[in-house]
Amino acid sequence: EPKPFLEGGLSGGVGFTPDYPAAGQSRLHWLVFPVFHVRGKIFRSDDKEGTRARVFKDVGYTFDISAAGSFPAYSSQNEARRGMPNLDWIGELGPRIHARVLGNEEHFVRVALALRGAFSTDFTRLDYRGLVLAPSVWAQHENLLFDCITVSARATANFATRELHSYFYDVEERYSTLDRPAYHARGGYIGTNLYSVLSYEKPTYGIYTGMGLALHDGAANMASPLFKERVNTLAFVGFRWFFYKSKEPGH
Repeated sequence: EPKPFLEGGLSGGVGFTPDYPAAGQSRLHWLVFPVFHVRGKIFRSDDKEGTRARVFKDVGYTFDISAAGSFPAYSSQNEARRGMPNLDWIGELGPRIHARVLGNEEHFVRVALALRGAFSTDFTRLDYRGLVLAPSVWAQHENLLFDCITVSARATANFATRELHSYFYDVEERYSTLDRPAYHARGGYIGTNLYSVLSYEKPTYGIYTGMGLALHDGAANMASPLFKERVNTLAFVGFRWFFYKSKEPGH
């Protein structure tokens, strides 16, 4: 039967992530926020592909608007950045095209290409941080063993213009030390993220757990004194709970 046009509830979780790409330190972050599933003809938000504006959809491929983001990092808690400005929340927004190359709606392999504008904010100001190009491939298998379990895996390569690299890896003269010489970053390859996610989903709630690796070998700014690790590990546990459903069916 058609799912509701609108569902509302709460989502959140705990994640272990690096302070920034190739950082030498990682930490736990937690977040709880309201979440909505909207199943309109254009604007959609669901568990399958996240929040997006679906501009065009065919049997095999889709053009939409995608988003991404990351947590802030406090330089007082990071040895490599101590004495430097904090890193704010980072958001990304832009168009994406993706195509199904194997399978169907429940079991598939897809490839995608996203181009997003990046910005940082401390919620008092908004700063432009360049462009991100992110080709990816992901596979998903729904109803594995039971009809409520989904397994998925994704690999995404990330490239960015100098503005985003400089935000992570620049060291101005005034922040240079004997162990942290001045450095001017350049644009290019940031790294490749590998994720695997196990989901347990019911109509009103879901539980998610995942882990991944961020591979930075060959990145454009490995020479930066702020580049500390070629491999970062990531892990998270999350939930979602819907307590409101509209009577109107979705598209």
